[in-house]
Amino acid sequence: MKYRLGAPRRNANLSQGRLLAVAAALPHDAVMGVGGHVRGLGERSIAELIAATLSDDESDEGAEQELGSRDPEAVLRALAPLTRAPGERERARAADVLAKLGTSDAAFRTRCVDVILAALALEKSVPVLWSMACALGHFEDPRIVDALWPLQAHPSVTVRLAVVFGLPTSPDGVAALIERSKDSDVDVRSWATFELAAAPVDTEAVREAFLARLADADPEVRGEALVGLARRRDPRTRAALERELAASFDDLALDAACELADPALLPCLRALQSSVRGEAWSGACSRAIEVLDSQVTR
Repeated sequence: MKYRLGAPRRNANLSQGRLLAVAAALPHDAVMGVGGHVRGLGERSIAELIAATLSDDESDEGAEQELGSRDPEAVLRALAPLTRAPGERERARAADVLAKLGTSDAAFRTRCVDVILAALALEKSVPVLWSMACALGHFEDPRIVDALWPLQAHPSVTVRLAVVFGLPTSPDGVAALIERSKDSDVDVRSWATFELAAAPVDTEAVREAFLARLADADPEVRGEALVGLARRRDPRTRAALERELAASFDDLALDAACELADPALLPCLRALQSSVRGEAWSGACSRAIEVLDSQVTR
């Protein structure tokens, strides 16, 4: 199973003086609190919380969560200038936090995207591009595809991978994912194929992208493509699955077999079960066989 990684942290902490300088540059309401009221005893200001998120102090991991409980408008006003700060760390972390502000208000979320897109258009740093592109993946906005499209050809694999994470599953976003499923880097191809498989989209172009990846040299990419085809009940899936399962054991191919739920695959799965070694692999085969057996008894 794939898990997305957050933006990489740097090894070196920001100095206390640098953190204080960041806090001093933030809007007044970020320091005083909403409406200029004095904070309660022991309550940290938005500025102090933002400074804490810029630190590598693992004992203060709750600062980002605490920011999410504050007035989102005040947090947005405080974070917006940091997306164009001189330091890469400030710009990257500002995008990270913007992506996680817990509000469903559509107008507010549009303003968050406004801030990220304005900064993204000027950004050159690979770590910051990673954070900003990944942050956009938390929003649904028709402008995102156009903003990320030029980065598809970026020489950095990190940036191209972030593009995959940032793209929506709109028609244009799916078209971009199809392009990235052909990437020269195996991780980008694998993640793009995974995202396509999970997307609630079923077009001939998407199916053709999966079919093209069945010839990929990497078994994980082939497996993601099989899962995508199986979920769409493509009639070409069974033959491709039989070839993959006959060639080698692959847990993604077993996932695809369960998704397809075609009892005609049972002989192939039973042959595979008799040949694999190890309790875990044998158990995975057994579970897949049980799924397909249940289709026979219906």
